[in-house]
Amino acid sequence: MKQLLFALAFCLVTPLSHAWNAAGHRLSAIIAWQQLSPAAQERLSQILSNHPDHARWVEKAKSTQEMFIFAEASTWPDDIRNDARFHNEGESKPAIPGLPDNARHKNWHYVDLKTDGTVKDGLLDQKIGDLNKV
Repeated sequence: MKQLLFALAFCLVTPLSHAWNAAGHRLSAIIAWQQLSPAAQERLSQILSNHPDHARWVEKAKSTQEMFIFAEASTWPDDIRNDARFHNEGESKPAIPGLPDNARHKNWHYVDLKTDGTVKDGLLDQKIGDLNKV
């Protein structure tokens, strides 16, 4: 009986999962970086070097290696949630030099599906295609 109670207590007291926190994003980015061709890595590095937050990513990465800068940049969509320079849809803030807009676009970060497979909420599936055209 004690063993059963112990097993039950062990199952109920599991730590919270943080698989997609900043560390999870960085790890996924490093894996993705390693799968890219050298030409794609070079192009991404060039794009990121023109981003207004590039210096901050270099500082956080404590490295000038492009892979680590890319890993830091992978947290940007989460970072801007609390960044006062950005605004929610329907609000307005002065433009940030180097960015096409400074809206948070919260619903671009995910897509939720109904049980029948149709989209319930979020625009990730649409925006990936749109952003590839840029």
